[in-house]
Amino acid sequence: MYVKAQYCRNAGLGNKLFPWARAVVLAENYGFTLIDPVWFSPRGAAITRGGIDYKKALNKIWLANNFKKRKKDASSLKSLLLHKNAFLQCDDIPAAIKNIQSGTNSNILFRWNTCHRFDDLAPYRKLVLNTLKSITINKSLSFVEPYSKKKFIGLNIRTGKDFVQRSSGKNGFYLTEMDWFISALRMIRENMGDLPAVIVSDGGKKELAAILQEPGTELVNSSNAIEDLLVLSNSTVLLGSGNSSFSAWASYLGAMDTYSSPETSFTHFGIRSEITAQVIGTLE
Repeated sequence: MYVKAQYCRNAGLGNKLFPWARAVVLAENYGFTLIDPVWFSPRGAAITRGGIDYKKALNKIWLANNFKKRKKDASSLKSLLLHKNAFLQCDDIPAAIKNIQSGTNSNILFRWNTCHRFDDLAPYRKLVLNTLKSITINKSLSFVEPYSKKKFIGLNIRTGKDFVQRSSGKNGFYLTEMDWFISALRMIRENMGDLPAVIVSDGGKKELAAILQEPGTELVNSSNAIEDLLVLSNSTVLLGSGNSSFSAWASYLGAMDTYSSPETSFTHFGIRSEITAQVIGTLE
């Protein structure tokens, strides 16, 4: 039996990881064969809206050159040979397990837009993290390695205009404001000491100029999205963009205390750790 993750072209890495992780759980724990997903997705709107570092958009937003195929996974061409009705769509892992226990021998499909919560994924954090590393290209693993050996405050600052500013009066997912990141960084340092701050962002030095003036800040010079995510997963404490599934994935993978602004809380993601008393909170 096969299990696959189905994506929309407009889905970014964070949204793609939800169905992929659930497919991994079925493949590793229930004997399904995982169909290798197509990660690359040219997303025109993410580029044209602006507010990003265009020089790295190919690898960071369109997800070129991030991952490699595992030998035991089926080729993505396999899904083309199977009729779409050959797959039973499930929203989460409990729904898939219920189907398995009922004796229905069906291929399983998880979609990118059905469940953006971590409740069912909490027991499988180490499995998901290890599998994610196993498909990450070797060059990226080498880039991330130094960040696993030091303590730092991780900041995921989204600057792309797919988020809206509260002051605009528009509807949509609110941007976590730059002023909040600066204030929160200072607050964390008052309580935890003068830890270095490592910034991961879809923006460049121009968009991040204000916070780069803070002492001890570093904008990660990464080449692709998975490097950014794995660097953040090594944070001692994470300050994230609360409506960003990318920030949420860093929190889930790293199981560190995670904060955002009161207006952009992480609570709707249902993040929790299976091994630590992880705090998911807000800072004024």
